Amino acid sequence: WPSDWVVLDNYRSTLDEEAGWRTGSRLAVIDDLARPHAADLVVDPSFGREATTYAPAPALTGPAHALVRRGFADRREDALARRGGPARRALIAFGLTDVGGITQAALDILLPLTGETRLDVVAGSGAPSLPRLRALAQGGAIDLHIDVRDMATLSAQADVAVGAGGGSVWERAVLGLPSVVVPLADNQIAMTTLLDSYGALVSAELSDLGAAWTRVVSDAELRLSLSERSAVLCDGVGAERVARALMAAS
Repeated sequence: WPSDWVVLDNYRSTLDEEAGWRTGSRLAVIDDLARPHAADLVVDPSFGREATTYAPAPALTGPAHALVRRGFADRREDALARRGGPARRALIAFGLTDVGGITQAALDILLPLTGETRLDVVAGSGAPSLPRLRALAQGGAIDLHIDVRDMATLSAQADVAVGAGGGSVWERAVLGLPSVVVPLADNQIAMTTLLDSYGALVSAELSDLGAAWTRVVSDAELRLSLSERSAVLCDGVGAERVARALMAAS
């Protein structure tokens, strides 16, 4: 179809395939693997990534260009204002697909440790963990949210989070939500490790989740530091910056 831009988000795309998409259109590629592209623009929100990584293709890099839904930026000011308090509510969200039943596995570790912290657990209607989650919700152990459309509100209301290391890292950062992150894919490991070193989150393997949770929930100063360090990285308007760049080149 005639178009000014094609936007491609596919880890398996090849240089030849990308060149084909550029026939009659400009091509913008979303990536975080630092691999070569036959593109007119690359968008990579990875922390610490330099635009020169993708040369000669122009690139918009770093969390300032993270493609976060506008609702998170809308709630940013209020969310940041309430950081630093006790950990009364925790958001447990590993993505609606619940890869490998990770949500159930995490809850098996966390529930004996939660104390008075209330858990808001997010899952999709096809999540492998859903039968177990429904039983826990019926018993009053958790508050279950299925196929959530307004993650921004749930995230803003939480005092601490446990989740995966994909794009949701930047959603939580916009709101300064102190987080324990369990990488679920190989391409998430390096970035979460780097963000841990920077002090923006706590990265943990599933086997270490209990210790990481206890550390974050029991230390108010650590939670405030995680909030401040993460919030400065991403303000939630990266999608607008990318859109402006596309429009300016059209």
